[in-house]
Amino acid sequence: MNQSLLEEHKHKARAWFESLRDDICAAFEALEDSLPAEAPLADRAVGRFVRTPWQRTSPNDAPGGGGVMACLLRIANDHGNFVLHFLGRARRHEGV
Repeated sequence: MNQSLLEEHKHKARAWFESLRDDICAAFEALEDSLPAEAPLADRAVGRFVRTPWQRTSPNDAPGGGGVMACLLRIANDHGNFVLHFLGRARRHEGV
């Protein structure tokens, strides 16, 4: 496969996966929006995806790829310490 064809396939694959991610996020957010008022936890704020761009380098510091991470967050004031603890652990795991 020549380089230009490979790049075309990579571009199409990236666009497809980005579209899939966006469709999944939209579907979950629609579920949050449609929660009946009498349902358990309906008094809490709806969850929304937070999108965070990321980049990585290869072991020789060359560009190694990247993308956009989508994380569904629902932050409740009554459990704020847990959320902060969880986010701190996630950042340590990611090496941030």
